[in-house]
Amino acid sequence: MKYENTVYNFLKKSSETYARRIQKEFCSKKPIYNDILEHSEFVCDLALKIGEKLNADLEILKVSALLHDVGITMEDSPIHAVVSAKIAEEVLENTDFPEEKRGGVLYAISVHSDLSSAPIETLEAKILWDADKIAHLGAVVFVRFLMRMPLRGGNTKKALEFFKKNLKTAEVLKENMKTELGKEIAAKRYEFAKIFVEELEEEMGG
Repeated sequence: MKYENTVYNFLKKSSETYARRIQKEFCSKKPIYNDILEHSEFVCDLALKIGEKLNADLEILKVSALLHDVGITMEDSPIHAVVSAKIAEEVLENTDFPEEKRGGVLYAISVHSDLSSAPIETLEAKILWDADKIAHLGAVVFVRFLMRMPLRGGNTKKALEFFKKNLKTAEVLKENMKTELGKEIAAKRYEFAKIFVEELEEEMGG
């Protein structure tokens, strides 16, 4: 056996042992990365910024953004938007949130994951749709993926595969934003993501 193989195999075996030990230590501790909470906060912040400029109802936007993905935390459902809306309705019933605005919240949540060409009726729902999709574009989505990766296993090549797939999705999403401001923000994030992916791919040898 050539020494190169011996050296590489030793490195691979020892590093895999180390990786398993680190993963065991990591997984035995309380999770420190709350993906749904962070994403919801990002969406809320962005929705409010867009909403302020478009004179939307900020109360509806804030609540709908914070609760738009809560269904994911309750059950594994392909229609999490519908589940989230149902949960949001139950939550709001026990609050002093204006009753006349609850319908706006529930509608915005229920359509936020709809990727069809069906029109979205309210301004707040359009903004939530845009904010949620924009939160899946640009630098932040790359960091979020890397934060989750230790829980799922992976390496740099798998990360690049994900980034390239995400870039294709991002290209479609940026063309389907529901507001003009959303389109501007999405386009900016897409351009950054494109440059980042191209540079990463080049550094990894194409």
